[in-house]
Amino acid sequence: METKKFRKKKLNKAVYYPKLGLSIEHVDRNKTLFPNAAIPIVAGVNPSYWYTGVEIQQTLFDPANWFAVSKALDYSEESQKLLSFRAKETSQAEALLSFLTIHRIKVKKLNVTELKQNFSIRLGELRRLYAIGQVTESEIFRIEQAITQAKLSLDELNEKEKIAILSLRRNLGIDEEISIGPLPGYEEISVSINDSEIPERLELTAIRKKLLALQEKKKSIEYEALPKVVAKGKYIYLNNNQFNTDNWAQISLGITMNPFDGVLRKVKEEETESELRSTKEEFLDLVRALQIEKEDSLAMLKLKKQEVLARQTNVNKSKYASKKEYERVKFGKSNINSWIYAEILHSEEKDRFEMSQLDLFERIIRFRSVIGIGYSEIN
Repeated sequence: METKKFRKKKLNKAVYYPKLGLSIEHVDRNKTLFPNAAIPIVAGVNPSYWYTGVEIQQTLFDPANWFAVSKALDYSEESQKLLSFRAKETSQAEALLSFLTIHRIKVKKLNVTELKQNFSIRLGELRRLYAIGQVTESEIFRIEQAITQAKLSLDELNEKEKIAILSLRRNLGIDEEISIGPLPGYEEISVSINDSEIPERLELTAIRKKLLALQEKKKSIEYEALPKVVAKGKYIYLNNNQFNTDNWAQISLGITMNPFDGVLRKVKEEETESELRSTKEEFLDLVRALQIEKEDSLAMLKLKKQEVLARQTNVNKSKYASKKEYERVKFGKSNINSWIYAEILHSEEKDRFEMSQLDLFERIIRFRSVIGIGYSEIN
């Protein structure tokens, strides 16, 4: 904030800094091109000569800069600042989604590890049953095959986790090794869906500031036709001994106006007006697009909440089915393939349930991004 005030103060001063001008000219008075021209030729006075000058001009009052230009630059700076804050929000959301991807992989690893451990425990029990002839060798092989497949899945997930961590480091802009902590709780990132409590997206506020800047720019162009108060100090060096003097100086205070500038001002006004119209349309188009995004994101958020509840019920049912199927295997009422299928089904349902929880987490992140709520206060 202090830097911004300093820049504005510096700009306001710079508008009224003195301007230094230098000039050098050659004057040639003769009648070669215009023989009848009334050029005063004085005996002993050189008709052709050089003269140089230096002028200091101090603007005392400029309505365009005083009333509009500094305001336009101020609004423009605020607009850019808001857009940079929005970029920060987007970066935070992308980093959090990368972090979430790592947790997805970790959850899958835990589920596959648990499945592998269950198979290993059951393998020991089935080998005892095999010793007394209650299960076949092919059934033992089938469960060994399932354990091997689980190991391969774990290896693949480990590689995916490494890539996901590299992606997170890239989004965070760091090269050092990082440790992956737990996800924040739902209550930490959940937001109200009451429209009255949702702040305006920063892009919209930025466009509002841009519109104000353009309006001030238009005013500044109009103010260019108003009078300016200017003080001048000039020194001329003739170096030709005309009228027995080599130089002279003068100081003046006057008012300058530019009521007509060859329609240049009108062209600039039309360009600014056109930019104003397109920016207003950009604002309205963004409002419509954000409304669609918000409704879509909100609908997906509600659906994911319902899915989590349904998946949880499926986990309980599949766990009970796997338990019952193994009891049937032990009593010879079913083969090992049926139990392996039931156990894999339970693992998959558990994985789907936990993925749906993470999907809900992702939807909350995306909903926050759509409505424009970041994860830290803007200073």
